[in-house]
Amino acid sequence: MTFTFSLTPGDILNSNDRSLHWGAKARRAKALRQRAAIAWRLAGSPQMSRARLLVTVTYPTGHRRDVANLQATVKPLVDGMVHPFPGVRGLPPDDDDDHL
Repeated sequence: MTFTFSLTPGDILNSNDRSLHWGAKARRAKALRQRAAIAWRLAGSPQMSRARLLVTVTYPTGHRRDVANLQATVKPLVDGMVHPFPGVRGLPPDDDDDHL
């Protein structure tokens, strides 16, 4: 099963971006969680006991980037699929090492 998220620069959370206000970060993270929860719901609300996560990052230009800094973007997407709505089990039952 594949989920694809096309993100704009305004959607991205970067671990090195310390200038972004905490409230703006929280809004972006919430929006990413909601996008993932909606994608999970539109896919038929699948459930698995274990899942493998593969993140592929592409950029429109060939500039070098440190993709590890995008963990701040990936985490809310994962959270949105693991805990899509209050009281609802998502794709895997948890995002710990035993399930993801």
